[in-house]
Amino acid sequence: MKSTPKQQPNKTREKALVHARKLFAKQGFEATSMVEIARLSGIEKPSLYYFFENKECIFAEVMESVWEEASTKLNRMRDKGVKVHKSPRNYFTAILNLVLDTFLKAGMTMTKVDSLKNKGHTDFEKKYAGMFKHIGEMRLHLQEFLKSNRVKDPGLAELVIGNAIHAYVIHAQCKTPTVSPKKYAEYLSKLFIK
Repeated sequence: MKSTPKQQPNKTREKALVHARKLFAKQGFEATSMVEIARLSGIEKPSLYYFFENKECIFAEVMESVWEEASTKLNRMRDKGVKVHKSPRNYFTAILNLVLDTFLKAGMTMTKVDSLKNKGHTDFEKKYAGMFKHIGEMRLHLQEFLKSNRVKDPGLAELVIGNAIHAYVIHAQCKTPTVSPKKYAEYLSKLFIK
């Protein structure tokens, strides 16, 4: 089926987002250029500016889509519940695996989100609202699960887990020897769920 002129810009825009996502994950925000994104998308750089104001706008959309996918997967897992996973620990491992996988897909980009937030960009909260909404939902589900399984101070436990996941991702980005994400998630879940 041949695309109509109205469909073509959407395809081009989506193609740019797909390539930008790969580049941001692989080499980070700073090392990715609009020229690279345009070249891989098969368009000229000025055409890229037709769809996006700047690289940060592309980045914000990419981050939102990564976390939206993860949030959707988590909601599906939650709907199926613990029964599918046979035990609370297996369910918790699956949640941690999902979060690890999402951070690994986001790659080097999460450090950019942190630096933009710390620099106090004026429209930061607005630009990244979608991403933070999905991350907040995931964190809340994690805390609720920890609380329902009688983990003392679920807020602190969620923070510790978040830091452990962040450290794993940094090690993976540096290509230092690590265990598989699945094994890491299993070990983390054993620390919190008996």
